[in-house]
Amino acid sequence: MAEEQKKEEEVAIHGDVLETILSYVPLINLLPACFVSKTWNAAVSSSLSRFNKPKPWLLVHTQSIRRPHATAFFAYDPRSDIWLRINQKQPPQHVSPLLWRLDPIVAMVGPRIVVAGGACDFEDDPLAVEIYDISTRTWERTDSMPATLKDSASSTWLSIAANTRTVFMMEQSTGVTHSFNPDSKTWYGPFNLRPDRSIYFSVITCVGDNLIMLGLLGDAEDVNYVKVWELNGESLEFGKEIGVMPTELVEKLKGEGTSLNSVRVSCMGGFFYIYNPGEPGELVALEVGEEGWCRWGSLKNAAVGDRSRVAERVVLTCSDVGLGEIAKLVGSGNEIFTLLKS
Repeated sequence: MAEEQKKEEEVAIHGDVLETILSYVPLINLLPACFVSKTWNAAVSSSLSRFNKPKPWLLVHTQSIRRPHATAFFAYDPRSDIWLRINQKQPPQHVSPLLWRLDPIVAMVGPRIVVAGGACDFEDDPLAVEIYDISTRTWERTDSMPATLKDSASSTWLSIAANTRTVFMMEQSTGVTHSFNPDSKTWYGPFNLRPDRSIYFSVITCVGDNLIMLGLLGDAEDVNYVKVWELNGESLEFGKEIGVMPTELVEKLKGEGTSLNSVRVSCMGGFFYIYNPGEPGELVALEVGEEGWCRWGSLKNAAVGDRSRVAERVVLTCSDVGLGEIAKLVGSGNEIFTLLKS
């Protein structure tokens, strides 16, 4: 017995060796390792903080345009470089706004969800705005969107971004931007966000309190550049140019087409995912470091690789996901992960 115990101690894995091994294990498979022992639990935490830190996940939501409008939910974990299908045993709870809307603007601002535009019934105001309070689970009607947005009051024509206090709405073709504060229920603008006259299309997102703008320069048939800028979230003044997309990645965004009419962007922290809504099979990834460096890359969208791009709508979002979030999903018994071939 003593000899067997000695052999086990000789082959035991500890310290940096264990942490290095754990750094290669996908995040969804690390949870069981936390329960092996206190030593392993500490090693998992140390490995995630020292060797291979969790990175924001890309979340892909698809919905069929045909009845019964089936939905599917996918995720990409950049830390582990894997695609997952998330199968929900129970459908999520639905909370419907007061008005029927088509392609409305939707943004989460602190504890509130702002829903604006897209109203399509004849008697409804096409610029109507509603606010849903998550804590009280109640809807509230408020002042309508500015009249200048009447011809573009839907997510088809507006790019939306939100920080903890404000939601921003930019006309993608002109750069004209308005902002709305749900606390004071006040609209501001219009602001002209066009740092370069050659921009023909732009979208926005938020990182912290600051606004990030991505612009296509030139024209749809001949894209000169795809640039990214940072703006002050209060004054909307342009602070700096973050980076320029490499030419070969611009070509990947075009896909099989010869033009690039529009793009979409989703981000969390310093991670950005850019895609062409007409060719969502290829994604361009941008990582921006705190020191200002940029790292560009691309990846195949496994969520639409074997699916009809014509018969589905695709929406991308980002979220921080750690072991705590995975533990909640597994513990609820409502989520099952299926590994996809990338």
